[in-house]
Amino acid sequence: MRRVLFIFILLVHFIVSYSQNSDYKNSLFHGGIRAGITASQISGDDLGGFHKLGGYTGVFVNVPLEPKRNWYVQAEINFIMKGSSSYTRGNRDDVPTNYYKLNLFYIETPLIAKYCFSKILKGVQIEFGPTLNFLAGYTEKGFDYSSIKEQRRAFRIVELAGLIGVSYFFKEHWGINFRFTNSIIPVRIPNWGVNRGLPLQFNTVMAINMFYQF
Repeated sequence: MRRVLFIFILLVHFIVSYSQNSDYKNSLFHGGIRAGITASQISGDDLGGFHKLGGYTGVFVNVPLEPKRNWYVQAEINFIMKGSSSYTRGNRDDVPTNYYKLNLFYIETPLIAKYCFSKILKGVQIEFGPTLNFLAGYTEKGFDYSSIKEQRRAFRIVELAGLIGVSYFFKEHWGINFRFTNSIIPVRIPNWGVNRGLPLQFNTVMAINMFYQF
């Protein structure tokens, strides 16, 4: 975790230093920072709904793939919170009768292709590609674990996911981005020794963020 944080700080320093010593419009490389929120669920945990909110922040750098600068490839390193949540109030004292909260903390490293519209939809970009994510830690809480303990297993350290999204530049440097990611391989395999009918579990995340591109 410390190594990842060190690399993250180095990337921020490199992007800021490079941007201050280059011409924005004529520069081959563009870097930036982003921050936003996520709404997530675990597909396969039978809770359903994007009830788990979390934070999302990171840095990115991109480079054009052709002279017209419509197609770009972009590399990122982000910190993202995922998970699942369920909360139900059941009596007059407002004591929850059903409570469950799973927090997953990932270091996300997407490598995506971006297409930038240049005429009718100027300022709009679409993006897609794979992302390799590394689990930095997790917490799991609930009032009643009797139905969870026997089915529970540790999460995979590495997650492979797919990403699609859309961005819009509302100023020269400032933009807003919406993206959707979903695990390609299960992030957690239930204990089939207890119940072979248990479904596999995948992260499903929607994120909205603001970004500044130097």
